[in-house]
Amino acid sequence: AAESLEDQARGLVQAVSMFKLADGALLTSDISGSSATDFDAMVAAHDQWKLRLRNYIDGVGEALDPAVVACDDKCTLGKWIYGPGHRHASAPAYQGLRSNHADFHRCAAEVIRCNDGGAKENANALLYGDFSTLSSLTIKAIRQMQMSLSGGANKGASYQAQPKAEGSIKKIPAHLSDTDDEWEEF
Repeated sequence: AAESLEDQARGLVQAVSMFKLADGALLTSDISGSSATDFDAMVAAHDQWKLRLRNYIDGVGEALDPAVVACDDKCTLGKWIYGPGHRHASAPAYQGLRSNHADFHRCAAEVIRCNDGGAKENANALLYGDFSTLSSLTIKAIRQMQMSLSGGANKGASYQAQPKAEGSIKKIPAHLSDTDDEWEEF
């Protein structure tokens, strides 16, 4: 089940790879240089868990085993965290990622257990409460790790767009502007 989602995520990344993106937007080279870590596919795979759990609760999804889902070392991200990524264990971004990712998987398994135990309301409450929060935290942590490894200017900082610096907006000198211009009101 998890492998199927990972295959879908890889397919999606491959499909959009034809578009030109900024360097490092899709793949961040691992320190060893021998492989690449596809953080975007990891984000997509973990983001899909909301839909998978929603479908499971609604009775239209795939069969999910809470014991398997609870394991945080079986998905591509988990294999990276406990494999090649472990070399970054001293980095704050790594610690946050490992912790959030483990909590994410434990909570996803708990949603399944609640539903399987007949507590559909509790499963929904977990899905839209704790799981939603942990999903956001995990995705943010993946992006922080990506930024840290790509040598971003804000190593370890939150993955977010930086506001435009004040004064970076070009002003047209008065003698070059047409005061009768119909666009003046804008």
